[in-house]
Amino acid sequence: LTEFASGDTGFTVPSGVKHDLKPGYTCYNWYSSADLSGEIISQISDCSKNYVVYPKWKLDAASVKFDNFSTVYDGSFSTIRPIVSHEAADVVLEYTWKKDSTLLIKNRTNEIKVKNVSDSALYAFTVTARDSEGQSASFTEYANIKISPAKLSIKADAKTITYGEENVPLTYKVSGLISPDVISGAISRESGNNAGSYSITLGDLSAGENYSIDFTSAQYVINKADYDMSGITFEDESAVYDRQNHSIEINGTLPVGLDGIRVTVSYSGTAINAGENELTANFATTSANYNVPESMKAIFTIEKKPLLISAYGLEATYGSNLAFSYMEEGLIDGDTISGSLAKTGTDDVGEYDIIL
Repeated sequence: LTEFASGDTGFTVPSGVKHDLKPGYTCYNWYSSADLSGEIISQISDCSKNYVVYPKWKLDAASVKFDNFSTVYDGSFSTIRPIVSHEAADVVLEYTWKKDSTLLIKNRTNEIKVKNVSDSALYAFTVTARDSEGQSASFTEYANIKISPAKLSIKADAKTITYGEENVPLTYKVSGLISPDVISGAISRESGNNAGSYSITLGDLSAGENYSIDFTSAQYVINKADYDMSGITFEDESAVYDRQNHSIEINGTLPVGLDGIRVTVSYSGTAINAGENELTANFATTSANYNVPESMKAIFTIEKKPLLISAYGLEATYGSNLAFSYMEEGLIDGDTISGSLAKTGTDDVGEYDIIL
């Protein structure tokens, strides 16, 4: 082991010694016999003579370098291969992989392949060294492997229909999907079939655990429908003046919507006096699913009523006041005649026509 000078009083035999003659091993006990029997030598007190001692070697564990690994899912496998070394030349190395304490593989390879987000875990990599003498030594190293989901962009397409039409399929645009991965499920929308705007939602759309979906919504719009007014007419009419307020009614049956609500009508305008009088048919509905129909206009023409004025003859003395009188026929009660009759010519003596 070493040489000692005369007078040394003793020394402790070192343990845990490595030597280039036995790489990959550590001496942990010393014996006085070559067959490693007998008493373990740990202390020598008499340093006045030489001693021969025999080491008992213990197989060292392998050296392992196993680093944490992190990546984003890209559809390909990543090979995880820790660096393993052992100084002994005659050892056989065995490898055991555990994922979150669950045994994965036990074989003679020092690598695994990971791909999916579900492969993320704390991995234990154990290396067991075995020599020809039957010794074995194991060492376990731990590392976190993390596969983050890839970003998948889903953008819903806006849709527009008119109330009463069949619903159209919901569609979307995708970016970020890695071949040959596929998307399952379907996007959805807020429930409702009345006129209005409904948000399109992700629904149960999924590309699996390997994707984090960034969803952009859109609107599914149901526009109000128009009533079919083709069977409705509002036609001009006429009458002779009779001091009454005349009206025009629509022709046809007012339509009923798919929601069971019927169009209603009201009228505005008057037609009493002679001339062209504009009347309006105003339509209305309480339905939120239909546009209010445009109003219709018609002309009620009141023709003038004939009025007969018959003047009475008059004889008068020159210079007297003239008071003409007449008889009327056709004047409606409540109406009055204004003004007075006149005569033609001058005020000289003579015969003249009485005029209106």
